[in-house]
Amino acid sequence: MSAVTWHYGYRYPASRSISGGRFGTSALEYDKFRPHYPSELFDKFEALGPVHVLDIGCGTGRVALPLIDRGMNVLARLGLGLEPDARMADVARSRGVPVEIGTFERWDDAGRRFDLITCGAAWHWIEPEEGADKAAHILRSGGTLARFINFRLLDDHALASFDAVYSSYAPEVTTDGRPPSYLDADDPVSTSTSSSGTRSHVLRSIREFSTDEWLGMIATLSDHIALGSERLGALLMVLRDLTDNDFDGRLRVTSCTHVVLPRAFEEPVALVLYLHFESVLTSLDSPAMAWAAELLLLTCAYCSVGRVDSP
Repeated sequence: MSAVTWHYGYRYPASRSISGGRFGTSALEYDKFRPHYPSELFDKFEALGPVHVLDIGCGTGRVALPLIDRGMNVLARLGLGLEPDARMADVARSRGVPVEIGTFERWDDAGRRFDLITCGAAWHWIEPEEGADKAAHILRSGGTLARFINFRLLDDHALASFDAVYSSYAPEVTTDGRPPSYLDADDPVSTSTSSSGTRSHVLRSIREFSTDEWLGMIATLSDHIALGSERLGALLMVLRDLTDNDFDGRLRVTSCTHVVLPRAFEEPVALVLYLHFESVLTSLDSPAMAWAAELLLLTCAYCSVGRVDSP
């Protein structure tokens, strides 16, 4: 493998120490300031009714906990999180999420299989080909691999103002707030032989960040952490003055979540109907009723799989 491989819009580093220890130095700040994922996303997961769930790169539990809050208490019994940083994992464990330490590629699944694999803001730390093969291996038939990551969009005035600061204090760091390159990037999971294809979409909402919220959030980004405490502190000081004085301490931000799901996930309601009627088919005594239910079952299957293959 070469030193770096572009995937999902981020550089995959040859040294795993970057992801395996960097965020843990500020685990509580990460948990406090990183934006949450939209409830709409978890509604989709809940509709599938998964029994065994694996959350890759679970961090402090920001994906696992909303699933548990939706009544998926099974996650705490039969599911688990996988996290390379012990300090991040400790925060998740303190909230009731079972976590195993390790990188996804090297993790021993011990024969366990999953209905749903989630990966929030972590897939770019995984070696692309190995990750795709591993996910296909541990997913049950019909299981779902859901990958998603948040990003933010600032208006042109804010971007120009911030760019001027970054060019002086951190020219190697990209200003947070512009469209990410991974929206148009090739996806090795989609093109792997074990995949039936994927589709991506972006969930959007408008929110305001206070100066403290914005600076707290960007201070947890890996490229900002890499600046070191002295350079990062100087950058944040200038950005604080700029945000307070030029934007009255409030930034209007388009908050986005880029979601990559299997094609068959595009019709969650049909999938729920499919699973429901599949479970009751064997309880029907009348051959005519069983035939009608079988027809409805096939219709649901067509809606949940075949329909999304059209452009």
